[in-house]
Amino acid sequence: MSGWEGRAPRPAVLAQPGAPTTPRMLVIGVRSQEYAALAAPAATVVGCHDRPDPDAPQPPDADLVLLDSDEPLRDLAALAGLVGRVPCLLISRTPDVDAVACLRAGACSVLIEGQFTRWELLDAVHASAHGQSRLSPGAVAVVVAHLRQRSGPALDPGRPDLTRREREIMQLLAAGESNTQIAARLGLAEKTVRNQVSRVYHKLGVRNRAQATVSWLEGRQVRPRTASR
Repeated sequence: MSGWEGRAPRPAVLAQPGAPTTPRMLVIGVRSQEYAALAAPAATVVGCHDRPDPDAPQPPDADLVLLDSDEPLRDLAALAGLVGRVPCLLISRTPDVDAVACLRAGACSVLIEGQFTRWELLDAVHASAHGQSRLSPGAVAVVVAHLRQRSGPALDPGRPDLTRREREIMQLLAAGESNTQIAARLGLAEKTVRNQVSRVYHKLGVRNRAQATVSWLEGRQVRPRTASR
């Protein structure tokens, strides 16, 4: 990990009742205390767990889960109910992590340990809490390689499950534009774009921009997840 070598992590400061909590972050993993301290300027920590335990009490008001893991797919599966409700920023201690599989499993952003600075971590926390995605270079490479290996066209502009407007929005979303930028480009209200994006997510069976982009570029839908009980 670059950007803070040699610095002793500060103890995590948990949120106090009534304190500003935007975004509110639950941190899970062996290094949960360290990441809680490092991300403190960008989020208020509402809980720390040293391992992914689906039965552990979870704060009901968390806006984001930061998951530090050396076995991402196993841990995402263990937290399926949680990451199905709350955006998940995954920090993988495995350099050859399957970023595509992690996005499908519920991660919103995928950072690889050693491939980001502290400031990039803070940006990823803020972006993920607001439904945007961030990927480390190694994760981007995995996604690009996956798409290149697929046979057939990478994009199907005539897919009947989306309306013409929804396809326009998906093309811009996949290009990395924010809701505000999409609204300005298409001459729409930002609320209209948000509603359209939500409908696209439902049709594609995805939860976030990263999953929607992978599904869109693959030219097919992923299977919608069953809501956890």
